[in-house]
Amino acid sequence: MGALKDQQSGAASGPADALAPHLDHLRPRGLWGQLLGRTEDILVFFGALAVVGMSLYVVTGVVMRNLLNMSLHDESVVVGELMIFALVLPLGKVAAERSFITVDVLTKRFQNRNIIALNALACVVGLIAAGALWYAGMRAISEAWRSNAFYFGTLQLPEWPGKLAFFVGYTVFTLRLLDLLILDTYAKLKTSRGR
Repeated sequence: MGALKDQQSGAASGPADALAPHLDHLRPRGLWGQLLGRTEDILVFFGALAVVGMSLYVVTGVVMRNLLNMSLHDESVVVGELMIFALVLPLGKVAAERSFITVDVLTKRFQNRNIIALNALACVVGLIAAGALWYAGMRAISEAWRSNAFYFGTLQLPEWPGKLAFFVGYTVFTLRLLDLLILDTYAKLKTSRGR
């Protein structure tokens, strides 16, 4: 029962728990961490809504084609735009929970100091990639907004909502990677030196 209480409060109960990635999001982070965490939760909610909307649109299109011999307008455009919402908006939360694809075969044998360095290196590499995508997203949204571009099709859907979702998703993802690189690395170094 005591260990459960420690996990819920975010306190570390042993050497392995101090660096356990699955407990990072339980640790109180102050106003910055709370604001970033709530923003990520809202974006995950919109990503989930996009998955539901995408599913309903696809099912409706299949039913209309097969049973009613009708087609749903701009199905590939709508599904493609909703897919951007579903995939990109939750990236910040994925980073916050360190739910990355990792290879733990070798890293579990390293000392805590080396694991901290590897986590920092992963954040730096992620920031390089996310920064490039963030910049591309910023250019794409400004161009779509300036030109007032629309997708070709019956519905004439504007391009800016999907590009805005991409930009917002990568902005939050980049902020979370910076948070992990600076604040988490500092906290973990402080914890490892305190032992």
